[in-house]
Amino acid sequence: MLPIYWTSLDKKGNSNLSEQKAVLSKSLELLSAYDVVVLGDREFCSTKLGNWLAERKVYFCLRQKCDTKILSENEVYQEL
Repeated sequence: MLPIYWTSLDKKGNSNLSEQKAVLSKSLELLSAYDVVVLGDREFCSTKLGNWLAERKVYFCLRQKCDTKILSENEVYQEL
């Protein structure tokens, strides 16, 4: 596997949503001619990130914490 885009953060710890979106925006731009699947580890567990990717019609699989709940079509929160 070869990285196509990366950035170094001047901090310790995980990246935040805006930093993740910035890197993914550049990567998706470079890969705009292809179908892309984003695979994210625990650092990329934000449901907001999942929504952002879905709005852009990007396939994704983001690892979620075991207590994450989703809102189903019938407006009921369910555990994953």
